[in-house]
Amino acid sequence: SPTAQPTNSPTAQPTHAPTAQPTHVPTAAPTPSLIVGETGRIQLSNTVDMGFVANIDFRHNYNNPVVVAFINTRGGGQSVSARIRAVSSSGCQLFMQEPDRGSHAAEWVSYIVVESGRNTLEGGIVVEAGITHSTIIHRGGQPFSGHPVQFEEAFSSDPVLLHSL
Repeated sequence: SPTAQPTNSPTAQPTHAPTAQPTHVPTAAPTPSLIVGETGRIQLSNTVDMGFVANIDFRHNYNNPVVVAFINTRGGGQSVSARIRAVSSSGCQLFMQEPDRGSHAAEWVSYIVVESGRNTLEGGIVVEAGITHSTIIHRGGQPFSGHPVQFEEAFSSDPVLLHSL
């Protein structure tokens, strides 16, 4: 609702209705929210080895996007992995790949795009996104100690780690 008299300082929140009289000092502008990520879902009808690659256009542009993709369904009898390539500020390519490089039934694939770095979402949830390159290969029957990942800062509790190849 309008103020009865002009205010001498900016209001804490912008008003949605005009004031009864002009104010002496402009009200504070709303702070634009910073987009740090988005999610999406697409159905892939076959594997890259059968010639199927999906071009994904992000809804927002990013300076340095990190993309994680995972398969939500189990339409085929064999294992299949979601893969990502050609990541740019405005999109990427998603595809599926079976270990035997064969065809596969249609699957739903979800993806998460996050601006690289440490970001705090509404509610105080901290998301840290980055890319790690590794040459470590795990073969069955061999010991495996993994690949160390360094975070920008410590987390207050154990973090959840999502990854893609």
